[in-house]
Amino acid sequence: MTTMTIKRILVPLDGSRAAEGALVQARMLARMNQAEITLLRVVAAGAVIHPTADGQLHAVHEDAHAAEYLETVAAGLSAERIACERLIVHGKPAPAILQVARDLPADLIVMSSQGRNAVQRALIGSVTDGVIRHGGTPVLVTHPEPARG
Repeated sequence: MTTMTIKRILVPLDGSRAAEGALVQARMLARMNQAEITLLRVVAAGAVIHPTADGQLHAVHEDAHAAEYLETVAAGLSAERIACERLIVHGKPAPAILQVARDLPADLIVMSSQGRNAVQRALIGSVTDGVIRHGGTPVLVTHPEPARG
């Protein structure tokens, strides 16, 4: 039996709580293996309109929001003494995740499913499915916590 060496874990995040659920497993694996986590945010290029506190609208480049978001997540990992790198890339999520996994190279991708059913995946596709089906890097898929009623 061969054991898998994990030194770099890629965690794609889209800003959702469901995606952040993958961090629980990624943290545990990083601690167990003394591995580094690479946080990845895939964004579309261009400006996005956001309201300011005073109600005015202004164009903000999406990269700025992605960088701020990843910095916040990375701060939590750093506080736990987990080595962390942050990457922002442009493109379609699944192909971008696969390319980054190859380029790093990542030993493992840890990502969350979005909790979609089979019909929703068939109609709109699934980033997680695309990464699993077209990549060569092992993928650990976590599931979002069920909504509490």
